[in-house]
Amino acid sequence: SVQVKNFTGPDGKPGFSLRCGDMADCYQKASELCPAGYNVIGSTSGTVGVPASGGGTIMVPNFSVQASCK
Repeated sequence: SVQVKNFTGPDGKPGFSLRCGDMADCYQKASELCPAGYNVIGSTSGTVGVPASGGGTIMVPNFSVQASCK
């Protein structure tokens, strides 16, 4: 799943931050949000710990992309 948060970009245009489990999902969602294209402001990748169903924590990929529509 992709989480979307809206914000105002540095140029004053609407922007958004996408958080997803796969970088391809982030870019696909950005394309849906911006049919005319988008500018990537920044991106990060890493892992995040999430609670496991049997107890404990598992590490899963975590990607985020910040972009604004053209």
